[in-house]
Amino acid sequence: MKLFSKNNDDDLLLEQPQNNTPLSDEKKPTPTHRITAEEVMGTAKPNVTARYDGKSALESLKKRMLSNGDEVAHTVPPAPTVKEEQPVPAADNEVKEQPKNEEPKVELKKEPQKSLLEKCRPFITDENGRDASIPAVPLYKLESVAEILESNRKKSMDRLAEQYNLTVVDLEKSKANKENSQKNEPKPIINETVTQTDNDVIEINAIFQNVQSSVPFSVTEVETPTMSEPQEEPAPEDIGGTITFTPVTDDSEDKARIVVTSNTQKIDLTGEFIPVNEPQNPIAQQIELEKNEFDDFVPEDEIKDSADIKKYIRKFSITKRRSFLVCTFSFLLSLALGFMKLPFMSGAVLGDTRPSMIVCTAFTFIIIILNADMFLSLPKAFSQKSVADISPAIASLFVLAYAVMGIITGEITLDILLLFGITLSLRALGKFRRDSYMLSNLRQISSNNTKNAVKLIDDKAVTFAMAKNSIEGDTLIAAPQKCNHISDFLKYATFGTFLNGKMPIITILSLTLSLISGFAAAHYFDGVIYGLYAAAAVQCFAALPTLFFIKDFPLYSAAKKLNRKGCMIAGQMAATHLELANAIMLNSVDIFPSGTVTLHQMKVLSENNLDQTILRAASLTECLNSPLAPIFKKIAGQSNITTFPNSDTIKYEEQLGISGWVDDELLFIGNRSHMAAHGIQVPDIEVDHKILRNGYFPVYVASADKVCALLVVQYSVDPEIAHELRRLTKIGVTLLVNNTDPNITNVMITDYFGLYEDSAMIMTNAGYHMYKNSTTPRENCSAPASFRFGNMSIARIMNCANRIKRSNMLLTALYVISAVLGIMIFAYSSFAGSGALISSSTVLLYSLICTVVSYALYLIDKP
Repeated sequence: MKLFSKNNDDDLLLEQPQNNTPLSDEKKPTPTHRITAEEVMGTAKPNVTARYDGKSALESLKKRMLSNGDEVAHTVPPAPTVKEEQPVPAADNEVKEQPKNEEPKVELKKEPQKSLLEKCRPFITDENGRDASIPAVPLYKLESVAEILESNRKKSMDRLAEQYNLTVVDLEKSKANKENSQKNEPKPIINETVTQTDNDVIEINAIFQNVQSSVPFSVTEVETPTMSEPQEEPAPEDIGGTITFTPVTDDSEDKARIVVTSNTQKIDLTGEFIPVNEPQNPIAQQIELEKNEFDDFVPEDEIKDSADIKKYIRKFSITKRRSFLVCTFSFLLSLALGFMKLPFMSGAVLGDTRPSMIVCTAFTFIIIILNADMFLSLPKAFSQKSVADISPAIASLFVLAYAVMGIITGEITLDILLLFGITLSLRALGKFRRDSYMLSNLRQISSNNTKNAVKLIDDKAVTFAMAKNSIEGDTLIAAPQKCNHISDFLKYATFGTFLNGKMPIITILSLTLSLISGFAAAHYFDGVIYGLYAAAAVQCFAALPTLFFIKDFPLYSAAKKLNRKGCMIAGQMAATHLELANAIMLNSVDIFPSGTVTLHQMKVLSENNLDQTILRAASLTECLNSPLAPIFKKIAGQSNITTFPNSDTIKYEEQLGISGWVDDELLFIGNRSHMAAHGIQVPDIEVDHKILRNGYFPVYVASADKVCALLVVQYSVDPEIAHELRRLTKIGVTLLVNNTDPNITNVMITDYFGLYEDSAMIMTNAGYHMYKNSTTPRENCSAPASFRFGNMSIARIMNCANRIKRSNMLLTALYVISAVLGIMIFAYSSFAGSGALISSSTVLLYSLICTVVSYALYLIDKP
């Protein structure tokens, strides 16, 4: 085999003898560039040729290609010596004939041997003589991600500048141009102690000279090291990705300017951080403080299991019975005191004043004995845990002292005794209501059946996935969670402060005013009886009956309403926690329960086993608890079918419909878009338009890639559900709906129920999965509220929690206004020169009017 060059030259051929004698095959020398069969097979013997060194053929060829001409000459055997014959001159006209077997004479070239790589050099060079194996300069450059982002940034800034008539100044380019211009200038002599921070300050001042910025800047705010401690810091690295917009205005220009920089200042994490004094909300601080105290609070007794529930039910039953007896006898004795106030009894009272007052004082003393548990609060009178019983306990001492002094002096003290009897009777009524709602709430969680605890979700990842930017700021979601036992019931019911811990202040003020008015009256009117009357009257104003409405009456009303629906709120602190939630989680079947979605018409679109298809559709919608399930169950029930097949791999596709496997057959239930997404042909779109114009919604049922039936359904609104949702959204709570119906959308919910446009949002599948993971069923669950059944129970609970707070605030305001106004009127009328104290009848009448007005206003907006 011979190798030929591209130009048909014989540079790669072996040198031949210079005579014309042809060489035989045995005498022909072997070319150095050829590979023998023995080298390829690796069987060459060492004595056959000197070129084989025992290595593979490829290594031998590589060695020869890299060798020079001298090495090749040593490897080639010398050609045999041939004598040269003198040529015979011939005549000019003669033609010299040559033998037929004689080959033409070849002249040997007197050139040094070349390596194979040098011989191949002509084939790897281009037309200009450059080495084609060396990569040339690329015709284009692939942009990096940073360059693409920088280009997009520049385009965006140019577009904004053109749209808003702004001038964009890039500080980075300005800085680079300034550095280039200063390279050839002599460097000024600068103190070596100036750090990089000082250079930045000087440069910023130079840039913003004669510019008024909306962001204040002060050179003195930059800390610089002392002259004795020189420091050198490297220039901040350009980490990119940060754009700082600083709106500035220049007096010399009409257009506003925006300064853009892509450098981020280097942060010294080893230094000390100066805390920023942010404005703090006292209400938020108080809520956070109460929450921390609540977490650390451990009640004396707590319900741990079902056996404890039964024990506490018996305990609260006995307590409720005792409270009922106390309340009954207190009212009866108060009625007896009121009977003494009747006109036909006035003669007996005036005729026998001292015996009558002894009887009235005895009735009042019995009422105090019946409510003796109020004295247990005296040790906590000046602590944050003080309760409403402090005021009547202190007032009882002043009233008894005044009554005893009235018996001694023969004064009629019936009005103050009657007022105080009514106060203690309403206090006993409040305690009875407290024991009543505690017992009724405890019975709601006493069953061993599965209950729904109202869990407050505040995890930011979960709330973000559920709310999906529909709520501004922090999100607290009230959502149901399956459990068997509600724990921390007594903790939620007993923890809390009365009047937000302000009761000690009221106690101190009332005591101070009582003592001041008592001494002033005794000195001004020259009698101890007048001083005791003034002190007792001030204490009766501080212990107005409205004080006992604040906490117990709203909780009793809420429990009475919720218990009928199988719900409960544990106590005052539970209502406070629930009221903080700004979103609740509902299912679509809660909004449209059974009976609100009805079938108007059904049309068969293909001939198949419709009964089996409807039966599978009933099983599929029942598994997802869809509002469409009652329709398919009703149709399947009319066909005398009672058992439903098993469903598997069920999925709700957002705003499309339901799909899943039923009896190894794929079934689709949804709208037109759902069918089109799965390649199923449906009737013309005008059919859907006609149905929608008439106020109905189309629902397609498809099986085996073929549409089977078209259902025309109608949605109606339950007035009670609409009322609860409107009340809920009015207080700023957002509805997060887990939808399993293809026709229910945000617009439909807000339009049908008359809600605000942004008050309802359909949760995504990701948000629903996050909710399911955070509310997995548990055996025990600590919750402020719970419910056993009901579609809108969680909405009712949230509305009642809000109403409890509003009622507390209303009654608190009415109590404070009534007490302060009563004390002011009493002090002004008594010591303003009238010469006499306000009569006890006026004090009684004023207190009764304030009590009736407060209760009437409470009834208007009670839970």
